[in-house]
Amino acid sequence: MLAAPACDSSTSVEAPSASGAYARLVSGRLGLAVACILSSLALSIAVTVVSWVIQRANAPPPETFELTIPAGTAAAISGGDAPSSIPGNLVLLQGDTLRIANQDSVVHRIGTFSVEPGQVQEFRISGFVTSAGSSNRFACTFHPAGNIEIGLGKDASILSTLLPALALCAPLAAASYAVIRVTSRLA
Repeated sequence: MLAAPACDSSTSVEAPSASGAYARLVSGRLGLAVACILSSLALSIAVTVVSWVIQRANAPPPETFELTIPAGTAAAISGGDAPSSIPGNLVLLQGDTLRIANQDSVVHRIGTFSVEPGQVQEFRISGFVTSAGSSNRFACTFHPAGNIEIGLGKDASILSTLLPALALCAPLAAASYAVIRVTSRLA
């Protein structure tokens, strides 16, 4: 006679639960979403760095801007005339130099700087102009308006290229997530 197989009660086989399947589904989707976000972030940062390096490599070298105060400028300004050789504003880049030659017989000032008669002063654009893209008015004795505007042109900073790239990170991650989800359902 055949004996019935013994049943070991210590080992049991359970059917997969609905909560376990949901946990795997959520962790799979979450893992995919995190992977899409991280890869989009990495791509955005890589594009930013390459773009910034290219912009820096193509940036113009620092220049020297010559500004000559002609003889008789103070007298002309006090008489209401404007010397034609003096611009109303200047746009300089960080690192540029402004060279002012005073050919007049009186001391002239721009901001806190003075240029003696017959002297040439050079001012390297760095700390006295406040920030990139800003415009600053300086008291100026050789300008008919009594001031001159010096704007600091924008120089490519890593932050100025990083912010737009990071703004594209979320839509890129969402699009890549959607493409992966759709193509996985089609397969």
